[in-house]
Amino acid sequence: MTFVTAPASTSLRSPAPASPAPAPAPTTPRSPAPVRTRRLFGLDFVDDVSVDATVERLLAEQADADTEPVVFTPNVDTIVRLGELEPDGVADRLRNARYILPDGQPIVWMSRLVNQPLRARLTGADLVPPLWHRIVADGRRAMVVAASDEVVTVLRGEQPSLAACVPPVFDPADPWALADVVETCAEVIDGAAPEFVFVGISSPKQQLLALALIDRLRREGRRPPVFLLIGGAFDMYVGRTQRAPLWMQRAGAEWFYRFLVEPRRLFRRYFVEDLRFLTLAAHELQAARAARSGVRLGPARSLS
Repeated sequence: MTFVTAPASTSLRSPAPASPAPAPAPTTPRSPAPVRTRRLFGLDFVDDVSVDATVERLLAEQADADTEPVVFTPNVDTIVRLGELEPDGVADRLRNARYILPDGQPIVWMSRLVNQPLRARLTGADLVPPLWHRIVADGRRAMVVAASDEVVTVLRGEQPSLAACVPPVFDPADPWALADVVETCAEVIDGAAPEFVFVGISSPKQQLLALALIDRLRREGRRPPVFLLIGGAFDMYVGRTQRAPLWMQRAGAEWFYRFLVEPRRLFRRYFVEDLRFLTLAAHELQAARAARSGVRLGPARSLS
């Protein structure tokens, strides 16, 4: 496991240094707009025309609230698998995330069918670049939990003070393996005191890791930073993986592009497991019709 609190620290696999990019000029803070949400699949999705307002909200002073200090960016696959996280209360905590962004285009389409229209798809891949640039420009403290040293190296070229942890591959169902990663990441947080922690590993690892770190900090009487569950967004940002062409993004076919890139790994997920989304969508439509008729149905929360 690579774990680095500052560029000068050493580890068994420290990322190679990179030439820092010129520091952008500091920006003037703007007043964030109030959060408008739409409820769908048991989640309160942020309803905005772009990620810009979310960037401003994140950079503003974070008030203590009853929500989890998490930015959750569910897509179709995340929603389908949310039921697997019900037993330990993880799913309910994610439903209580501070900001939930509609990352998948089918979520936006469904919102319009059930009369809860979301104005735009708001993806983690779209949120990360402008937020990261503002963090760099303003000299804010940040940390990344990355899938590779390459990601850390490139980001360090833009923000040399970035704290980082590159965990090994681990089984999220193994509590001892998860505890080891939590311990290592907690040491980095202790040394760096970040305001933002970008967790860029796969699901459900990133959700379990973020919530475990939040629990640890709260037990110690400390205020947690904001945890952003961004998956592969930084991998796209640094050019480690390629994002789908813009026309495919707009057509809601980004998932198909990913399938074409990794067909063997993603065939079962997209063409077998994620078909359960149709059941959830049908329940949403039924609930919407029932609501118009004055009948209340319970949420379809678990398909595991």
